[in-house]
Amino acid sequence: MTIVNCSECGTRIISRASTCPRCGAKNTFHRHRNSDALSSRPPVPRSLAQEKQNGGLVLLILFLVTLALVVLRPLLLSIFHSVSYPVY
Repeated sequence: MTIVNCSECGTRIISRASTCPRCGAKNTFHRHRNSDALSSRPPVPRSLAQEKQNGGLVLLILFLVTLALVVLRPLLLSIFHSVSYPVY
């Protein structure tokens, strides 16, 4: 929170205040601050290419997980079948 002086009467006011509580003058710092914030960061819509790229990444990960399971399945089965379990 920043304290600034009113441009009309010199009263110390909060920079977020839109007007001076003493004289009612508009706070020029507040107006410029808001307009700068709005103009400096316009919303950027996601492009179709970015969405397709994200979908491709998900498909690649699913493919790699499936491939790993197919390759490792025989190894895992041989390990678990070679372990002897006690019979009660």
